[in-house]
Amino acid sequence: GSDLSTLDPYMVARAVSRIEQVWMLETRVGWQHCKAIFSAISKSTSSLKRLNISYNDLSMLDPGLLASLVTRLEEVEIDRTELTRHQVEAIITAILAEGCLVKKLDISCNNLSVVDPSLLARAVNSMKEVNISNTELTAQQMETIMTVMDAGGCPSKKLDISWNNLSTVDPNLLARVLTGMEEVKWVEVRGE
Repeated sequence: GSDLSTLDPYMVARAVSRIEQVWMLETRVGWQHCKAIFSAISKSTSSLKRLNISYNDLSMLDPGLLASLVTRLEEVEIDRTELTRHQVEAIITAILAEGCLVKKLDISCNNLSVVDPSLLARAVNSMKEVNISNTELTAQQMETIMTVMDAGGCPSKKLDISWNNLSTVDPNLLARVLTGMEEVKWVEVRGE
């Protein structure tokens, strides 16, 4: 990635909000840059539809600001971003809000174990493509995600659940859910 830390945060924010697609992986953006960028994106005049800001530390950002960002974009990649419990909960809750546009979410390599299983399952089931790999999901979360997907006629077509423990999920339930998907990634099944 490039080092954007020396650029004026508001100049970067104005530029980002005027285009449809931005990849800012490992750009060393500080929380001031992120706050300015996310505030600009949250405005109704923003043209941005797809944002990848992975590998940047977002832990200092206001959870509400992150949540409003997610609801306004179609594709969001925020993997390996050091999200806090409150940020993760705000994002997952926002995904279920009426008017949320997100269809693809990559929130991998962030700890999701603190999110209510039912809330997480409904959020996963509401999107077309979800990457929740290496997110420290609990056995109850995995079981609930699969149960909700099985019962709800899963709209998700691509699911990455690799590097999570699937050993406690009923194999028949898992098979039913995964059979109807276009793409599934599950690299490792770890036992406790």
